[in-house]
Amino acid sequence: MSLDAPLPALPRTGSDLQGLRRARTTDTHASGRQRSGLDWIIPVDEKSAMRSRTVASRLQPTIEIAKQNRDKYAKKARYTGWSLNFAIGLQVLLGSLTTGLSAIATSGKGFAMQTTILGGLTTMIAGYLARTRGSSEPELSTSRVKDLDKYIREATAFMLDHGDSDDPAHDERIRNFRMDFEELLGNGNGARGSNAPCAIHDSAERCDAPKCHPETRVAVQDDLYSCIVDGDGDSDRPKKIIWVTGPAGTGKTAVMGSLAERCKAGGVLVVTFFFASWSTSIGRRRKTALIATLAHQLAEHRQDLKNAISKAIEKNPSVFEKNLHVQMETLVLAPLREVALQSEQPRLQGAIIVDGVDECEAEQYHDGSRAKPPPARTNDQDQLEILQVLRTASSDPSFPFCIFIASRPERVFREFFDPENDATPFAQKLDLHEDYNADADIILFLEAQFSRIRRRYNLPAVWPPPGTIQTLVKNASGQFIYAAIVIRFLDTSHREPPKVLLDAILKMKPKTTSNPLEQLDALYAHILESSPDPPLSVQWIRAINLLNHSKVISALNANLLLQTDAESNEAEHLLGNLHSLIRIPPPSDQAITKYEFYHKSLFDFLLDPNRCGGLYVREGMILVFVWDRFLGACASGCESHSPYPESFQRFLTSFPKPMPARADCKVLPTPASADWWVSLAIVHEEAESIWELFKGIHNSVRAVLDLFQPFD
Repeated sequence: MSLDAPLPALPRTGSDLQGLRRARTTDTHASGRQRSGLDWIIPVDEKSAMRSRTVASRLQPTIEIAKQNRDKYAKKARYTGWSLNFAIGLQVLLGSLTTGLSAIATSGKGFAMQTTILGGLTTMIAGYLARTRGSSEPELSTSRVKDLDKYIREATAFMLDHGDSDDPAHDERIRNFRMDFEELLGNGNGARGSNAPCAIHDSAERCDAPKCHPETRVAVQDDLYSCIVDGDGDSDRPKKIIWVTGPAGTGKTAVMGSLAERCKAGGVLVVTFFFASWSTSIGRRRKTALIATLAHQLAEHRQDLKNAISKAIEKNPSVFEKNLHVQMETLVLAPLREVALQSEQPRLQGAIIVDGVDECEAEQYHDGSRAKPPPARTNDQDQLEILQVLRTASSDPSFPFCIFIASRPERVFREFFDPENDATPFAQKLDLHEDYNADADIILFLEAQFSRIRRRYNLPAVWPPPGTIQTLVKNASGQFIYAAIVIRFLDTSHREPPKVLLDAILKMKPKTTSNPLEQLDALYAHILESSPDPPLSVQWIRAINLLNHSKVISALNANLLLQTDAESNEAEHLLGNLHSLIRIPPPSDQAITKYEFYHKSLFDFLLDPNRCGGLYVREGMILVFVWDRFLGACASGCESHSPYPESFQRFLTSFPKPMPARADCKVLPTPASADWWVSLAIVHEEAESIWELFKGIHNSVRAVLDLFQPFD
């Protein structure tokens, strides 16, 4: 066309625009999932664009880019491997020279200066290794080369079989090939790792989760179930949110779990998320997986919802990196509106249960562009965001579900649900401690459990003596956790018969009668003091809890770290009488199973000096205790002729965080144990820990850290 030729007429009306069809604009992204702005303005004829091209023409560009990336990663793996081998050899040489000089130097500043210089050079190389190994190179590149080789073979085989076809039946397979390629390069949208299946009510991680004992909590379960199936029919402005609250131990999680099972058995749609601060899965501890997990369960319920949610992810591939409000709108509310308009199926009805919101930990964000990092987010901020998102959803006309939020009555929840703070109250409060008399349920529970214990130990029918159950119910003050711990204590303690143990519990006297937690505190103290060394057993419990939060650590590795003598079986000595508080794996499973605590209220007790009295240990001293045991384990590993198990070696190399404050830290590693640990870290590909340990020790000396900043 010449420049003087008249331009073709453009459409002027909406109908003209709708008649215009075009192919998608060219996309440089290998997967073709990112659209140009034009694609959102003029409708894309998806079918004609896709069907006019053969499988070969659509897959070949992706395969070519995959080959280019494979060659790039292969070259990177080679060069990184060469440089690492050189650096490791140089570090070993410098370490040997440093050790030799230290051995022969008895006096003189000359030797001291030479040793210091060699030590500094060794640390610089360790910093380089930490930086490189922290990026998981060259293994990451080598792994990607293998994955890309396999991908190229599979994609090429598919193209050879169907290359000449333009059948739309291949569209899904081609789309999956493109998505798989982006995942291999680390460019995926995160959908595959965004949800937390372990937080769903029937997950394997919750196989031992508390449930209501048969015939207990019937009234509260009936009321909640009625809200789901019957709604709030007496109100012109029905409240879709019910806040289920109560102090620790009132059975909130048990009620929510039993309600979910009842809904499932009755064919009622139930979507659940159970937060847990003790979980090793970060998805259960933080907000990031909440909306994706809810959407995943909705997609499993109906095909039309699944299609709508899948389409939303296709159109918004970065949605899992957005805030919770955007995720809720994109993954839940918009698909619900679409289904409501198009589907001829019955209107959706059911419940969304979000339990333990008070246990949600804050997600921290880091902005490297700021000279001074922003203040850390608090747990309250993320918990409030969850509450606001759920309220927004409940107010949407297309949202058909009843929402149950279970938490302790912490301030952020009290203020959010306070009807005085809102002109239009939007939620109903249900307090398990105040609104329902739990005493009758606790009586049923205790009667059933005492009957079982009588049969197990062949006790007389008159046991326990008259009035015992009434006394225990009074002591419980409406808290199921008290009754559960009493029964578990009688069941698991082998030092005395149940009759003697029960008598000891009944004789305990609380300090006051005004605090309903006094009896629970007295019970915790009584059980902990049954250990041969209560203060040390508390340190073990606090240390295990700290380690469980930072990483998955098996019971065996915890024992190897914390014990002072490998032959003493210190763990059994200290924890053997505490089975009612902590789940201790059998010896045959300790290498693969971790210690687990039955209830979070134990740490509420141990972290409050006013409640636990002489058993209190401040957080800083727990860090010192763990640090000292870590140094002791390194010293033993350096001196011992029998190596530690492989799993414990790996644990030690990734250990040094968090570290105690410098003021509390009285012990530093010996040169020999430090060399042993550094060598172990390199062997086990945990060299990043070398830099972390270096920063931890020199944290108060900014000049030293600034000197090595290029290696960070």
